[in-house]
Amino acid sequence: GDLTKEGKMNLGSNDDRMPPLNMKLAEKALDVIFSSQMENGLWPQGTPIDPVGDKVRGDVGNSFVFSFDMLGSLLATISRGHVELFRQYIPQIHTSLKWAEDNVVESVLSGYCDVDTRVSSGTFLRGWRSNHLKDGGGPIMWCTAQVFLALTQMRVLLSELTNNDILMEFGGVHGIEPDATAWRQLLDADLELQGEPASLKQSLDDNLMTPIVNMESRDPLDSMT
Repeated sequence: GDLTKEGKMNLGSNDDRMPPLNMKLAEKALDVIFSSQMENGLWPQGTPIDPVGDKVRGDVGNSFVFSFDMLGSLLATISRGHVELFRQYIPQIHTSLKWAEDNVVESVLSGYCDVDTRVSSGTFLRGWRSNHLKDGGGPIMWCTAQVFLALTQMRVLLSELTNNDILMEFGGVHGIEPDATAWRQLLDADLELQGEPASLKQSLDDNLMTPIVNMESRDPLDSMT
């Protein structure tokens, strides 16, 4: 994806690079995907990503898609604007979450060892590794990143579904992005502020509208830290 000016990853949306979502196709695809989920919350090994003849490159585990890689990407794309498609699959998503909770891998990288006390210090690592990799190894950075991506998307999904439930219960409606057409067509006026030339619209935008938008978009928890 592309990086936005804020440095955030843009995975695309239905109104820019991606065509409108084919709802029937999406519903069928999700049905096929979640019906093939295993009892432990993961998915079967499937086809290798980069085969060379009858062989696979590198560690065999790295040649197959890690389930959380697929799940995170699925939630980050199809669920955008269509969270209700996933409502019936919350139990399956919870099963994947349970796997992540039960399969945290820990290891310690050996570091300095004091000659006199023989006490060694090292870096403690905690994360995940693909179930396609051999057992016994430590956490893998890429696998850990994919689990975090999926967990983040799960949180977004549940938040939006909860918001939908609250709006339905109390008869609320979803907000829509304001139409700025009237503001753009409004004639501007020249001002003089503290002896400097200024614009009425720009002054209102800088001192009133932008601060309100920034305040509404700020995480409430930021004020607690």
